[in-house]
Amino acid sequence: MRRTFSFLSIALATVALVVSCARKPAQVSSIETEVIVVDSTFDAIQDSAYLASLQPLRDSMDKMLNEVIGHVPEDMSAYQPESPLLNWAADALLFPVRMQHPDKADFSVVNVGGLRCSWPAGELTVRSIFELMPFENEVVILTLSGDNVLLLADQMAAQGGQGVSGMTYVIDPSAKKALDVCVQGKPVQADKDYFVVTSDYLSGGADGMDALAKFKNREYTGIKIRSQYISYVKTLTANNQPVAAKCDGRVRVRE
Repeated sequence: MRRTFSFLSIALATVALVVSCARKPAQVSSIETEVIVVDSTFDAIQDSAYLASLQPLRDSMDKMLNEVIGHVPEDMSAYQPESPLLNWAADALLFPVRMQHPDKADFSVVNVGGLRCSWPAGELTVRSIFELMPFENEVVILTLSGDNVLLLADQMAAQGGQGVSGMTYVIDPSAKKALDVCVQGKPVQADKDYFVVTSDYLSGGADGMDALAKFKNREYTGIKIRSQYISYVKTLTANNQPVAAKCDGRVRVRE
């Protein structure tokens, strides 16, 4: 299609261009601020009908979260280099996978910073598990070479210790290195591959453990860590066992 332009349209376009180029850029002349306090005074402004519609869901969630699934005989906390709760979390990650796939679960790794609460002695509820593990992290199985397992142990030792199960190591505080690194009771061989059960979060090399990101293979299980912990507690309870762990020397600091 042939396009034609009149002299008038060209003239108007030219004038608009000149005016726009001559216009000064906009500038901020003043700034005014106001503090709006969000506090309990807003509680009176509620949609009662909307809240009522949510109440059945809230009641259902509370019933699910308040279900008692286990018993904790003694207070459990997570701290370095090892602690009862840190050891329990690592065991609960490894044991179920090892029972189902004994040839694909040599040891497990959890980060102390990922455990977000302590457990007091007494009844353990589903809510307790959510408070411990509020994240949507998934259980993964990594294939890691022995030299990278040794590197991982050094990285954990440099941080003062992280949670493990199926693995033992000694922290040399002066060199910030790991000594006597063993998996399933045997010294780690640099040229051997090992299967590591951990979280998808840590498998990306998070929390200073980038050795985990050097995996040869990463298998996603589709199981949330929180769900695995809940199932593990229920299994213990079904077998009349408490939710308990102790410091057993799996991670030690050299004197």
